[in-house]
Amino acid sequence: MEMNLRETLNKFGRGIGLSLDGVCLYGRQLFTALSHLHRHGYIHADLKPDNIMVSTDTKHIKLCDFGSSITPQETMQMTSDCLVSRFYRAPEVIIGCRPLDGAIDIWSAAATLFELFTGKFLFGGTSNNHMLQLIM
Repeated sequence: MEMNLRETLNKFGRGIGLSLDGVCLYGRQLFTALSHLHRHGYIHADLKPDNIMVSTDTKHIKLCDFGSSITPQETMQMTSDCLVSRFYRAPEVIIGCRPLDGAIDIWSAAATLFELFTGKFLFGGTSNNHMLQLIM
């Protein structure tokens, strides 16, 4: 696959986002992939447009970069509140709730789909505290 979703958004979104049909197409595939991942006991933990590859015909996507993937049991030993890239980080990650589950991927997916449709970050905070302030 030659482009990721960020490159696709920059190329075809022209600063205003992609069409609703395109976002729905990608959303369906994204949630199918997450369902499969979660059913097998894994959390992607770094879901963002840069880690979603798009086919040459722009009709299919695939998740990539599983370097941060973890199981819910592994989150119990984690001490970092910086799991997941900041603009896609769920509130439970920021405040340090443990154990984490697939819900953090769902939050990231929603933030990604918002960005695809609008061309803007859902919450563009500069720090964890700023992110919580924007979310509230």
